[in-house]
Amino acid sequence: MKQSLAIAGMLAMPCVVSADDLAGTTLTCSFTTECYELEECTFADFSVDVALPETFPGTGSLLPDTGPAKGTADMLGDLLILSARDDNGAYLLSRSAGGLAKLSVHYSGNHMMIAYDGQCRVAQ
Repeated sequence: MKQSLAIAGMLAMPCVVSADDLAGTTLTCSFTTECYELEECTFADFSVDVALPETFPGTGSLLPDTGPAKGTADMLGDLLILSARDDNGAYLLSRSAGGLAKLSVHYSGNHMMIAYDGQCRVAQ
């Protein structure tokens, strides 16, 4: 699947991402929207790194400040999907070919869910 990105009001070239493009990389994900349970979404300033495997499917990790959440990373076409868990809960991250990302966090104990919307870029 090909997507076009709008950058500073200009149209960029189509963006195609394969498993080979992301294999073994670290992504830096920045989220600017947070949706807590059924409440109205608000501004967020949340970032997390993501360590991807050398081959897909494979072991991947979210790397929040609280410590790694380990799980499985795979590609569905050009959509990256990572599901992980740690002592705090379960995480589902998806990233499109253009870098748009969604992260949902399901916390254990109080069975609370927060969804984030933002972007993931390959770390430099």
